[in-house]
Amino acid sequence: WGLSVVQDQNSLLNYRKYDPKGNDPDEVFDLMEKYKDYTQYIHLRFTTKGEKSQDNCHPFPLIEEEDYQLYLMHNGTLSFNKLVIPDKQSDTRAFCEQYAAPTAKAYYAVAGKDLLQNEPFIRLMDTFITSGWTFLLYDNLGNYRVIGGTSGVYFNSEGIELKGKVEPGTASWWASNSYSFARDHRQPYQSNTYSGRYSSWQEDNDWP
Repeated sequence: WGLSVVQDQNSLLNYRKYDPKGNDPDEVFDLMEKYKDYTQYIHLRFTTKGEKSQDNCHPFPLIEEEDYQLYLMHNGTLSFNKLVIPDKQSDTRAFCEQYAAPTAKAYYAVAGKDLLQNEPFIRLMDTFITSGWTFLLYDNLGNYRVIGGTSGVYFNSEGIELKGKVEPGTASWWASNSYSFARDHRQPYQSNTYSGRYSSWQEDNDWP
């Protein structure tokens, strides 16, 4: 899993961790609670490509200048035929190193710190992702852009999903999917294939 916290003074705190025994929900919760007064972005990795390792945990840096940092989190699987994925790397890590980081740095030379408001850059990033998956791009200045899928889920501060049109100011947080909150999503299956597990996921209204 990985967590980014946008602090005051335009700084980002980044945490990335892999534990072979699995994620510790209390550890994740305690860290989020510690920074509850700040904007946070969290990614919980479900491995589809690449080894299970901290190097493959999101977020991935695209720009790391002294006064400007840009990171990417991704929900989904990237598989366009031009992407060469080195052994053990995840698809997202390979994409960031080969495409996203060089592209972001090139546009940063033109747009500077307004990079996430640069529509040509956003449109170009959008070409890499299908509507079913999601990119989250965010910087240390508090700017962010969600690219790709628009089927995310809004929740209020009590963790209740907000249905229908969400009025500004009513949502406390947003998730890129809802199936991850189903109990059945965390159950092991006899099938050892990604497609087999995916087809077995069942959505429900129970919180873990």
